[in-house]
Amino acid sequence: MEGNVILSIYLSRAAFLMANILLMYVFLTPKRSWRFQITVYIATFIMAQIFREVLRPLISNPFLLGYCIGVFYLIPTVLIFKETIYTKFFVFFMSYSLTQFIALILMFLEQLIFHRIVGRVVLIGMLLELTSLPLIKKYISPHVRDISDIIQHRIFSAVFFPLLSFMELAFYGVQRTELIANIIPSSSVPY
Repeated sequence: MEGNVILSIYLSRAAFLMANILLMYVFLTPKRSWRFQITVYIATFIMAQIFREVLRPLISNPFLLGYCIGVFYLIPTVLIFKETIYTKFFVFFMSYSLTQFIALILMFLEQLIFHRIVGRVVLIGMLLELTSLPLIKKYISPHVRDISDIIQHRIFSAVFFPLLSFMELAFYGVQRTELIANIIPSSSVPY
């Protein structure tokens, strides 16, 4: 049983990473060859794994470690796509926050259902996110491109919203307590 949990968690992490990478392609335009893109992603993956092992003794919280390592994937975003650096930052943190938010909700549901993280609910949710990418491309991508056009006209403050939402979700994720009270403050619940 423990082997299935570990496999489910690793598969859900792989689906999380894949969803984030594919979201970059939904919202941004690549400017480099496929060979270059694959090389950059492989090099980033290897570098992220090396840094994971280096940082593991220093950072005991696996969620914080994951967030630190996840930011490494900003490197391929900067190198591969043709939009401005501000647009790349906006889209990277927006899509990372979206996937992170979905994963946190799924972990909360998994805790609620199984009283521990087993990885199956998160994996199913990440796979559903992957299958929804064509809908995201059709219905959400045009709006993100409008925002990207605004950012490319040197309105840089739009970059802060996804960065701040990423930091807030990382803060909740690092706490490792999937309680509804961590997401919805008790003072906002009427009695």
